[in-house]
Amino acid sequence: MFRNKKKKLGQTLSYPLAIRSEANRKIIRTLLYAQAVTKKYLRNFYQKDTLDLLSDGMKKAYKLLEPLTPSPWYSRIPSRINRGILEVAGRILRTVNARRNLFDLLVQTFGQSPDTWSYKKLIEKHQIYIKSQYITNIAEQTENFFLAQDEYPQDFLQLQTAPTLHEPMITYAPDDGQAIRVEKNADHLDISLKVLADGASKSKPEWEWVKIAVPLPPFVRPCPALAPDLRLANIHGQLLPVLDYKIQIEGAKKKNTPYFLTVDWGVRKLITLCVFDREGQQICPPIFLQFEPVQKKLLRIRNEIDHIKAQRDSLPGKSSLWKKYNQEIAKRWRKFRAVQKEMAHLASNVIVLIAQIYNCSEIYVEWLKSLKSHKYSHCLNWLINTTVREAIYTKVAYKANLVGIVLKRPVQPYGTSQYCPRCGKQGIHTKSPNLKDELKSGGWFLCLSCGFNADRDYVACCNLARKVLYGNLRDLSKGIAYTASPISESLFRQSKLPRNLFPRERLRRHLSGWNEVSLTPQSHFCGTLRL
Repeated sequence: MFRNKKKKLGQTLSYPLAIRSEANRKIIRTLLYAQAVTKKYLRNFYQKDTLDLLSDGMKKAYKLLEPLTPSPWYSRIPSRINRGILEVAGRILRTVNARRNLFDLLVQTFGQSPDTWSYKKLIEKHQIYIKSQYITNIAEQTENFFLAQDEYPQDFLQLQTAPTLHEPMITYAPDDGQAIRVEKNADHLDISLKVLADGASKSKPEWEWVKIAVPLPPFVRPCPALAPDLRLANIHGQLLPVLDYKIQIEGAKKKNTPYFLTVDWGVRKLITLCVFDREGQQICPPIFLQFEPVQKKLLRIRNEIDHIKAQRDSLPGKSSLWKKYNQEIAKRWRKFRAVQKEMAHLASNVIVLIAQIYNCSEIYVEWLKSLKSHKYSHCLNWLINTTVREAIYTKVAYKANLVGIVLKRPVQPYGTSQYCPRCGKQGIHTKSPNLKDELKSGGWFLCLSCGFNADRDYVACCNLARKVLYGNLRDLSKGIAYTASPISESLFRQSKLPRNLFPRERLRRHLSGWNEVSLTPQSHFCGTLRL
């Protein structure tokens, strides 16, 4: 049924299939039991020798951990289920290992004091691209340790307690038919799962097979399947087991064209896009993806959460209403995250589709996917911190790969909105084109040397292209030249799009459910996609 991962080609995608059957109670009970075992393994294996062992990323985690498994636990669990649990524990420990390696790198590079740690220097001098939030978290932990112990930690394990598994999960990657059996039929999957039997105790668990049928969406039926994962998820307030059905998609042949797309993250605009060629010519006008209505929706949900929290906190500590208020808060957070996820999918679809329109072979994005802000106004900080840059970046990576476009390593963003893309000299920011007074947070760029002025995010897109081509923003002889004609109205009107130019039906499907979306040209040099 499942293809061997060693022989897989192309890209692996996961599609969640909610399970609704009479056996749900047994499946949920099995997942909760597996979660308890995983937590015990994590506590036992959280030590230096085991983490060093897991540094070998070429081997499956369960193969490294199985010899270390306590025999009493091993005897209670079927071997293939135990391997799946060990694989989950190993994956979690490997993520901890990544942070441990980062801590060691920071200490070796900058010293023990977090005051000397620099995310910018890691990128500029060492070409190490990691989440800046990781450094912030580790720095806070180190400072707290110093305040409590009056000395800096010598090892990362002193900073963090053993990790845990918050959502019950089993992976069937190590299985060979002894824990799960799947038969693909015309429109559904017939699945046999080994689960805990009724009446089984934790000390002496008994196992049995249950059979379930899960509907299979048409678009995943012809795709080769890989070993799935089983997890517990809250779907519309109902706790259900979910099978992450993994399929294999054959990757498209990589394009080889002189065109590339640059993407700039904005605050008032979600993203700004522009296409260039290898000769330094700008091929298309800038395209802005506006999302004010979505921002307002997210802000409204957040205000509701704050209001409910205030009501809850005004109650006595042991009030019976606390549970009700917490449920309402959790419900709104689920809605908040769902909107963010939809927005990430929509933005990534737009990026890849624009790259397809202009036959781009590469996409370059500035490295701000983990940006956090605390230095501006409360509203502006909120806008920056709730933008789902990392989710968009991740989705662009796999969607671009499916159509033969390469998402390149992120470009350092420093100075991209500060220098003129025409003459290379440093300019200023103003509030609008009509105002000449400098405003550091202004959205308009003005070059006092050559007089060039444009939208700040558009300037950043041009300078990203200059960094890609030349690597230096201060080189006065290497500017970006715009030679294309003004934006064509037909390019952004869905009713007039020629089928051979733009995948119109695909775009409509991607934009479904977003009533605020309109694709219309705004002005010369500007095409605006509004959410």
